[in-house]
Amino acid sequence: MGKRIGFWVVTACLLMMGICMVSCREEAVCKAIITARYLRNGNSNEVVPGCNINIGEPEFADSVRFVGTTGPDGRLEHTWRNEAKLKVVAEIDGHKGAAMLHLVKGETVELDVQIPVD
Repeated sequence: MGKRIGFWVVTACLLMMGICMVSCREEAVCKAIITARYLRNGNSNEVVPGCNINIGEPEFADSVRFVGTTGPDGRLEHTWRNEAKLKVVAEIDGHKGAAMLHLVKGETVELDVQIPVD
């Protein structure tokens, strides 16, 4: 009788572990790839490395707001846990550009921010 009880205890534990493993899947995130580009005479092909990027408003929670700098390719990547619509401001050498970012759960959103220069 003791072996049967042990068998059922082990079976129940394995079943519970299987249920926990299925329910602990990775959560889908919202990812954004932002590219800063100079806008000169209607042309925006030139990327802006080292550009300061501010996403969200200063009064937003730290988990929503993000501040970063573009890399050598003029791009910045970041992920969020929730969907949102956020203002993006790109600034370099006194020149600014702005755009709206619409984060979608489970998707990667690419956004170009054009910075007008003379």
